[in-house]
This record gives sequence, C-alpha cells and structure tokens, in this order.
Amino acid sequence: MKLSIHIGTEKSGSSSLQTKLVRSRRIIGRNGIHIPCTLPRHETRMAAGLVSAGNAYKVVEALETRDTDRLRGLLDAQYSSAVNERASSVLLTSELLLPALSGETLSTLVSIAHSIGFSKIDFLVILRDPTDQCLSLYKHRAKRGTAGNIVEWAENAYRLPQELQGFRLQAERLGITPTVRGYTQAPGGLDQRFFEDWLGVPTPDVEMPQRVNPSLTLSE
Repeated sequence: MKLSIHIGTEKSGSSSLQTKLVRSRRIIGRNGIHIPCTLPRHETRMAAGLVSAGNAYKVVEALETRDTDRLRGLLDAQYSSAVNERASSVLLTSELLLPALSGETLSTLVSIAHSIGFSKIDFLVILRDPTDQCLSLYKHRAKRGTAGNIVEWAENAYRLPQELQGFRLQAERLGITPTVRGYTQAPGGLDQRFFEDWLGVPTPDVEMPQRVNPSLTLSE
C-alpha cells in the first residue's frame, strides 16, 4: 500500500486540486487511489471550490499536538478503508501539512505509516516563485486587516522558508526525496503535474465551479 501526501504550499493551487479530487473521488478510485473523506465542513468547502484544510486536517491536528495514538488510529483507519475498496494507495492533501511537518514530526509520521503497512510514502511539494507567493499570501492576509506593514509581515510572519527548511532537513536525514513541482497558471498545467505526472492517472474530466478560491484577485 502506498501513501501519497500532497503538501500544498499556500497560494500554489491547492484549492483547485482539492476541488477536483473531491468531485472526481469515484473516478480516481477506479485507478486504485483512495481519497479519504474528512469533516463535512471541509468536504463541503472543497467541493465548492473554497479554501479548506484538505482531507488531511485530522492528521495535521495529530501531528501538531504530537498525539501519536490518534495519528496511528487515523492512518490505520485510512489503510483499512483502502483495503476494503481494493485500492493500492491512499491520498492525503492539506496546505497545513508543511508547518505541521516542519517541527521534527516527519519521522513519527513515516515510522507509524510503515508500521501500519504503508510500504511506500511519496510526498509532493508544489512551489511557487518566492516573490509571487509572498506577495499573493500577503494580499490574502491583508484583507483580514491584521497583516500590518508588508515589510514587518515579511520579516516576522512569513514562515514558508523556515518551514521548507525544517521539512527538507528532516527528509534528508530520513533518506526521503520528495517530488517537487513548480506552480503554473498555464491552462491544465497544474492538473498535468499533479494527476498525470505525480499520481500517474489521467486528469479527471469533472465539472468545476466557475471560481475556485474566490479570495484571489484577478492579478493572481
């Protein structure tokens, strides 16, 4: 059994990919990929094309609180569900996984997953041009009215470089080579990198909302 984990850095197309995953769950399932359900509110948001915590939200919570018993229970349930569906892999996705995994928790996730029966774990990290990503994220935060001055925010609140470094150093120690792909706004480009290049399945042909993640501006 394979465990595929999409670590979607913020403002790098996660909402669109998660919407397509939820809306094509049965289609993807025919290719042997089990997409676990998450809390109803997150399922609803993903299906509607809104920002969500993804279907790995409970796993993120267990990692953040370092609750190994809960983490084991979650992964074991997802493994059993995949076996019942005769699937060959489990797919988890969340933008919150990177910060949750940046603080010396990667080895815990990997060891528990292997002990349950996941023989292979594959991580996908999608990266956007740092300047574009930083500006896009700041504009998103600024709409809440709490981001403050962009210089102060970039120095004190922009954590992506530290989170990536924390994950990278752990992965190197564990001998893990994540799949890394660049973000693209080219039509169909991100779908191809996610579904065809990483998952090895055709991009599902499903109806999508007219707007995904409506917090984005036209400039993004």
